[in-house]
Amino acid sequence: MTFRLLVFRLLQRIFGEERVSLTTDADRATAKQRARAQRQPRTPQTLDQALEELRDYCVPYFSADFPGVEIPKEFWTIKNETLFYGVLGFMPLHVPRELLHGPDVPIGFKLAWPIFWLEDDYHFNGWTAISNAGEEILRSAIDAYRSIGMESEAAALEAALRAYAQDPENEEAWARAYAAVPNPYEEADNKNEAPPTCELRAA
Repeated sequence: MTFRLLVFRLLQRIFGEERVSLTTDADRATAKQRARAQRQPRTPQTLDQALEELRDYCVPYFSADFPGVEIPKEFWTIKNETLFYGVLGFMPLHVPRELLHGPDVPIGFKLAWPIFWLEDDYHFNGWTAISNAGEEILRSAIDAYRSIGMESEAAALEAALRAYAQDPENEEAWARAYAAVPNPYEEADNKNEAPPTCELRAA
């Protein structure tokens, strides 16, 4: 379950098509109040504020690898694909999921959040990511993969979810269930061969 370049390409296309501005009148109305508040760690109250925090984190983090490259709050406008990938990978860590439930939130966020959350956790924790995610995030990731046309990945993850529900302590069973589903996106060596021909379906 390595990161799949096809997922990145599809999500990049989705974000690129939206090109939205997330600053709302409500955000502007509370700007002065937020400025007066003491600076202390707290949960962002708006998606716009969360994206500001994401940008503020990523600017120093990527400065050595991308000297002089600007990282805008609207990170989906970044032209450099490697940098876009890196910032998108940090998105679930800085954007609380509850901020994505509104009807005006761009679909790109709703699709990317569970996929990147799961892949990032898998990168560090292996198959423990399945239990860390729990059923809600796993089902959101499955739905997201289906929405971008990656049915085989969704089916493989769904098989892992069923195995997890049957035996929450058996990571090897989850891995076997995932691997038992024919899936061209399973191996890192195959991800560059996957043609980005999938059509985006309604989530």
